[in-house]
Amino acid sequence: MAALKVEGGPVRFAFSIKRSIGNAVVRNRVRRRLREACRIMRPGLAAGWDVLVMAGSRSAGAGYEELSAELHRLLHQAGIEVKP
Repeated sequence: MAALKVEGGPVRFAFSIKRSIGNAVVRNRVRRRLREACRIMRPGLAAGWDVLVMAGSRSAGAGYEELSAELHRLLHQAGIEVKP
């Protein structure tokens, strides 16, 4: 994950899913799970951030809960306020 502080505005997310994860079905499944996790977390995030989420090969076998927990951990580590 990479994050950039910007002036005001809502939190924006972008996703980069590597081809090494698998075929298009697998990559889209990972992207949908990450997008849903971001949608649910968005109200609790501090405004003014652009976030790039990069998924690696281990993401293919991860469930929604695992991806969501890892995303939450990475956002907290980057200094983006995440309210429960």
